Amino acid sequence: MVGKDSSDYRPRRALPADDEVDLPEQQPVPPQPPAQQPSTPADDLTDAGSADDDDTAFGFPAYSEAEPDEPKPLYRDEVPGQSSFDDRTRIQQPAATPRVRLPDSRHPDEDVLDDLGDIDEDGPRISQRGRMALLIGAVAAVVVLGLAIGYAVIGRPNGPSANPPSPGNSPSASETSTTGTPEQPRGELLTTEMLVAAADAKPIDGARDWKVSRTLTKTDNNSPKAVCLGTAIEGLPTAREAMIQTLESNGKEPPAILHLASAYGSPEEAAQAYALIAKAIGNCTVKDRGAWLYTARTVTGLGDQSLGVVIKLAGGEQPEYRSLILSRTGRVLNVVDVAKQSDDVPVDKAVRTTAAAVNRQCTTAGGACAKQTADKAGPPPVGDQPGYLSGGDLPTPGDQAGPWFADEPRNLTGTQHDSTCETADLSKVAGGRAVSRTFLVDGDSGDFGLDEYMVTLKSEAEAKKLAKKFVDDWESCEKRKITPKVEDPVKVKGTGAKDAKINGWVTEIKVPTSDANARTFRVGVAWVGPKVVYTFLSPTKNLDINDGDWKRVTVRAAERATQVN
Repeated sequence: MVGKDSSDYRPRRALPADDEVDLPEQQPVPPQPPAQQPSTPADDLTDAGSADDDDTAFGFPAYSEAEPDEPKPLYRDEVPGQSSFDDRTRIQQPAATPRVRLPDSRHPDEDVLDDLGDIDEDGPRISQRGRMALLIGAVAAVVVLGLAIGYAVIGRPNGPSANPPSPGNSPSASETSTTGTPEQPRGELLTTEMLVAAADAKPIDGARDWKVSRTLTKTDNNSPKAVCLGTAIEGLPTAREAMIQTLESNGKEPPAILHLASAYGSPEEAAQAYALIAKAIGNCTVKDRGAWLYTARTVTGLGDQSLGVVIKLAGGEQPEYRSLILSRTGRVLNVVDVAKQSDDVPVDKAVRTTAAAVNRQCTTAGGACAKQTADKAGPPPVGDQPGYLSGGDLPTPGDQAGPWFADEPRNLTGTQHDSTCETADLSKVAGGRAVSRTFLVDGDSGDFGLDEYMVTLKSEAEAKKLAKKFVDDWESCEKRKITPKVEDPVKVKGTGAKDAKINGWVTEIKVPTSDANARTFRVGVAWVGPKVVYTFLSPTKNLDINDGDWKRVTVRAAERATQVN
């Protein structure tokens, strides 16, 4: 007989109404960049297979325009009559709008004319010649001021060239040549010289031949887009300028690069845009594709603000990986999206490619340059509920699975879902407070789903003790009960916000429900500081998460717990 009769297994609950939420307000942990260190490859935090470079990516023949089987780039030109970029993996950002002057940037002539109009009509009248003299003097002052500013810009390092652009290179030109060396259209701040160039792509794969496939000096809703940003972002400031450059390479399964550079009216406005785009990445979704935040890295030394993630896309013949870098230097924001099939491009390589463009922007943009860049393990940007898993943290559980959706985190008032081996009731842990969140898959009406439980205790010692109790229960389950079959627990580890150390275990437990049938459960527990996170998955025949991915999910839940105080 099983200790908890299988008939007592609680069916997965429907997501309750929002008005049941009763949680104390939690504030996200403010980002604190760690000390700089040499760039290192991705850490193996879960004992899962590492994401090292694929040696097969090297040693391919040189690129030739005449090759009949030339691979198509993952970022395709949006030109009528040609194969278009896959809409399922692109964002739809608001169209770029014409530049407008801010209220504090009125033309000097307007101020002069306003001053003339404010002359007291009741005072001594000024003759027509007097007014003309005042106007001429004011205009002369404006001309002198304009020349001074012009010489200052020309003399600034990394600033615009002193050579005036030809008519074909004027800012009104929307696209440059797609072959040979691109021309350099100039805007108020950005130039195409500031975009990722073919030579900059060598850190991603130096054995391939790279070339610029397209350059856009204006963007609209039909322009190629970066992954995770597929819908309009509420409250996103409108960029004064935006340019896109895509690059392609040769060989088998060639990587491709998309670079979007946007210039804003002020560093503060660019920082606001950075925060909103980072949040969208933390809630990553891609239309008609399963998008999973596969890896997250804390990036330092790349401008004023930066982050790096790897997104794994399901839904095709083989998985596609997108290494995404977000970086801000002063008024300029960069999104660099590196796409590759079968395996991912490590974040540190994408960082070095982005750094080349940042160093051509930083002086003009009024921000920090790229210096001593480094990346290390850390959580992704905050998701929809700070402190808890989001849908983007979970891998697609099957080929026909719909997107994940979840309820609001809520206080746990009853016994948690478990495998029957556990003896702790998290809702009654002394000195602790337990919160739960349930994730289901769209379109599934069965018992499949994932539950996340987080318990905050008084001390780290108590948290470690509770986590260890779960492991002890799993290891002794077969001795205490006759029927369950428990795999040996496997250790997992990770790094959260502020370098918080994460430790935990995962296992698989099979519990017979009859003589011929059994239920399989995946369980995990991790502790970090005074917090314990217990994860519970109830797979079905068609919906499941594999062993390696389940380790990542358990660690990610603990990483998220470190993002709130």
